[in-house]
This record gives sequence, structure tokens and C-alpha cells, in this order.
Amino acid sequence: MVKLQPVRLLFVTYGGGHVEIIIRLIPFLKQIANVQVRILALTTAGPRLDRSGISYRTCSDYLPLLGYDTAMAIGAELSADLWDETTGISWEESCAYLGISMIDLQTEIGEAEAQSRYRKDGRSVFCPKSFLSEVLHKECPQLVITTCHVRMERAAVLAARHLGIPIVRIEDLFGYSLLGEYSTESPPRLLPEAEWPDDVIVLNSEVKTRLVEAGFPSERIHPLGQPVLSEWLNAYVYASPSAELEDWRSEGRPYSMWRNDDPSGEFASNYIRQLG
Repeated sequence: MVKLQPVRLLFVTYGGGHVEIIIRLIPFLKQIANVQVRILALTTAGPRLDRSGISYRTCSDYLPLLGYDTAMAIGAELSADLWDETTGISWEESCAYLGISMIDLQTEIGEAEAQSRYRKDGRSVFCPKSFLSEVLHKECPQLVITTCHVRMERAAVLAARHLGIPIVRIEDLFGYSLLGEYSTESPPRLLPEAEWPDDVIVLNSEVKTRLVEAGFPSERIHPLGQPVLSEWLNAYVYASPSAELEDWRSEGRPYSMWRNDDPSGEFASNYIRQLG
């Protein structure tokens, strides 16, 4: 009997609807014998995973493993004016997250310039690619999966591309993690190619069309639905849209939603076959 080599997956995910996607994938992944899953849970993702009984690691878990010994002290200074208990983000994770990000920025551009940019633009200046590179070296995944493209997830994509690890993005809604926030003042713009994932899982063919028109390769976009929104659709399939939604919808901003019968399982099994 041939023993299958383990396929290691690393999810990097924030809280909110992003971690909900991951939670709905885990049961499918558990059915595949040679899959090993690690989750880097960011912001409020950890408490939600706790309630689902799913194991994970956080930024603070990696500090003693990767040599970021001063991260908590630096993060505490940055968190002092930002941390809000009502967000559900723990003080420890706020300190670790911000401290790691500042250390990487200081290493990249120097302490004085890093402080100057942070005072001017806040957390948007952070992209802790060095930290995520160390995480990837530690976990040795064969596939990295993200659900959006801010800070830690962006850093994960850049680090994985540098190391030659395949990356999949499961789009949370209308493709805006690749196109940027929708604005009536300016059209969305596709991310630089250096920040593209290898493949993108999208909600439906309308989202695929939007990304293709923006310049993302059609063959790398897979309309497999999205588990969280499919549940929303099932709950409200017989309800009429509100007047506000009807007003919001346009040819350029459809809100139609559908999924295949088993988007999560198809996503998982396809990639496992390719990797294993």
C-alpha cells in the first residue's frame, strides 16, 4: 500500500466573514486523509475558531519561535491609543500584530522613517513580509490560502510568491481584494501582478467577468461560489430585495449570488490532487 505524503495547507485569515469561509472549508479538508491544516488567525478570527473547536495559531504564538522578542513592547506603545476591547481583539494580539509590523517596517526603511510614515498614514504602511516569510519557513506549506489583501494577508502573498509557494485567494464578495474598494470617484484598479495569487475562487461569473475586464487571467479565476453567502442566499431566496438594495444594484454592481453544489469540496479536492 502506497502511503500518501502529507499536503500542508496554511490559511491566513482575518475575522468577520473571512474566517467564516475557512470554518466552512475545514469539514471538507478533514475528509482528505493526507491533508494537514494550519491556520494563522488574525484580529477576531481566533475567538470565532475557538467557538467552532478549530485549532489555530496567532501572531503572538510565533514570537518565541521566530525571534521577535521586542514585538510585544513595541506593540504595546502603538496599541495604547488604538486598542478597543469592544472590537473582540485581545490586548495581547493587538500588541503582537502591531509590534511585528513595526519591526519589519523599521528593518526595511529604518526606525526614524518608519515612525514618520506610521504617524502620517497609520497601519496602512505595514506589510510584515519578513515575518510571514519566517512563518512559511516554519510551517513549510505547499499551498497558502488567503481571503482578502490587507497587511498580513498581503505580506503572506508576497512572501509565498518569493518562496515559490502556490497561493489561492477565496474572494469574500465582489472581487475587491484584487480591485480595491469601490468608489464613485474613481474606478477600481487591479493590483500589481507581483501581488496576484495564482488562482482566485470567486462568487459567480459576474465577478469573474469584472476581474477579467480589469486584466486578471481568465483561466486562473474559478467561479465556485462562496459558502457564507450561499447560506445567506438559502435563507433569503424567497424574500424580495429591499428598496435600498434595488437602488444600490446596477449593471456594474450586481448582487446576484449562487454557488455550485459543493464549492468547498471542489476547491479542496482539486488542489489536493494537484499538490499530492
